[in-house]
Amino acid sequence: MIKAERQDKVRQLLEEQGTVSVKEISDALGVSDMTIRRDLEELASLGEIERVHGGARSAQGRPHAMLRHEYSHSEKRTKHAEEKLQIARRAVKLIEEGSTIFLGTGTTVEQMASMLPACRLRIVTNSLSVFNLLEAREDCDLCLVGGMYRRRTAAFVGPTAEDTLRALGIDAAFIGANGILDGDVSTSN
Repeated sequence: MIKAERQDKVRQLLEEQGTVSVKEISDALGVSDMTIRRDLEELASLGEIERVHGGARSAQGRPHAMLRHEYSHSEKRTKHAEEKLQIARRAVKLIEEGSTIFLGTGTTVEQMASMLPACRLRIVTNSLSVFNLLEAREDCDLCLVGGMYRRRTAAFVGPTAEDTLRALGIDAAFIGANGILDGDVSTSN
């Protein structure tokens, strides 16, 4: 397993569990404790995780982190449902026939799936939920981007997903976000 994949898996374990020991990570990935310690040190130096005695914890768990709990995909579906429908209705009006669109993760983007215009489209997504909602549509070419599966958001993420997206010609992208501040868009991780 290459370093980037290994570190993606470490991040995923920390996202899912919050705090994980070196031994748990080592056992899960089938690599030496020493390799995991080096990875943890590197990720900690980048501010992506917090190193603790015997392991690491998610950077979100730090006392100064603004978001202490990331809602799961199913929890997000029930929050601000009417606003999400309104946003989805406006967003689908921007889609032109014959275009290639990226539908990212998120429950607002997921709402768009049932509202897409009945026309020829190429749809690219990293969201398993969006893919499942669209797989029966025969008027669309559908592309599911692979990568590291992140259960909390039902999405494929990481270097593999990013490299695939770079290679595709996308006309419009619709993405979910947890926050917008001064023009910067962010998610919880």
